[in-house]
Amino acid sequence: MLPMLRFSWTGQSVQWVFKENQMEYKVYQRNAFWEQATIVGHWAWVFYQLFLLPTWPLRVAYFIISQMGGGLLIAHVVTFNHNSVDKYPANSRILNNFAALQILTTRNMTPSPFIDWLWGGLNYQIEHHLFPTMPRCNLNACMKYVKEWCKENNLPYLVDDYFDGYAMNLQQLKNMAEHIQAKAA
Repeated sequence: MLPMLRFSWTGQSVQWVFKENQMEYKVYQRNAFWEQATIVGHWAWVFYQLFLLPTWPLRVAYFIISQMGGGLLIAHVVTFNHNSVDKYPANSRILNNFAALQILTTRNMTPSPFIDWLWGGLNYQIEHHLFPTMPRCNLNACMKYVKEWCKENNLPYLVDDYFDGYAMNLQQLKNMAEHIQAKAA
């Protein structure tokens, strides 16, 4: 199902952009035109490139493979970053502490030049959640400050290599299944 997430997220992005005119926050209303224009421009460019391919079956196959391949990659990193950490109930006090919430509910993948390139900076998920508008190329430099802040405030800084993170991901899925099974019994 991971490759299918690209279609879901794309649909949600398009819906969001075209609802911005009616949102209560002025910043969304102010940016709506340009966001709408750029998303239309993006998809016009995508479909123009598809049009350049020689046959309809090739166009359709290329579109599906490229979108699902992109979906697999982005969902792969998102599941590593989010599914391997503890979950908190909707009434948890942690929801009142933005920094702690972001730090405790995400995990970074151990950085390296290859991982940074492959994940496009999203392996720095803690920093991405704390500073969502920060350019990805700056997330690595920001990491040392966040680690230091976590240490000063007795918060864990969750960073693991690929295999350890996915092992924790599978363990978390097992824990949730056992929790649901126990509640059902």
